[in-house]
Amino acid sequence: MRKLAHILLSLLLIACLLPIAGPFWAEAFAARHGCTVHGGFATSCIVNGVDRGPDLTKAFNAAWVLLLSLPVAIGAALALTWLAVSGRRRPPGH
Repeated sequence: MRKLAHILLSLLLIACLLPIAGPFWAEAFAARHGCTVHGGFATSCIVNGVDRGPDLTKAFNAAWVLLLSLPVAIGAALALTWLAVSGRRRPPGH
């Protein structure tokens, strides 16, 4: 049961921190294709005949989800720490 809790809390922590990857990906994609991206509004970014500007703007703004997911990530990290500390066996006599 403890191992399952570790796995589930680790997955929750990863899922909560995943939105931070959006802006990095959007910036890298835009730079690779000679486009600009910012959070204010979508700019045109034509790649293979398709305008990727709106997608880049959404990905760039994904970091705002961290306002909601970061407290959950902190809770999951604290729970993982508590599980790790409480799982240690104390030597006899202590």
